Parts: sequence; structure tokens; C-alpha cells
Amino acid sequence: MKQLNQNKNVLTKQQYKTLKGQVVAGDVDGANKGLIKILQRGY
Repeated sequence: MKQLNQNKNVLTKQQYKTLKGQVVAGDVDGANKGLIKILQRGY
């Protein structure tokens, strides 16, 4: 969640909601992987 909140200004609302939902559901590894992929693409 800390990484997600630090990058909140870079993400769209939908991306943030999706990644936050993954973390809440317990899929922290998947959320980290998705965040890294989004940041690498530059979106």
C-alpha cells in the first residue's frame, strides 16, 4: 500500500482502484507486479 500511495499521482483513478482492490483481496504480489508494469510503460 505504501508504494501504491507514493505513486498515486502517476496512476489513473481506475488503475489505482484496481491495484488497491488487489491488495485488499490479498494479492500483494500481483499488485506490485502490475504497478511495476504500469510505471515501466510510463502511463
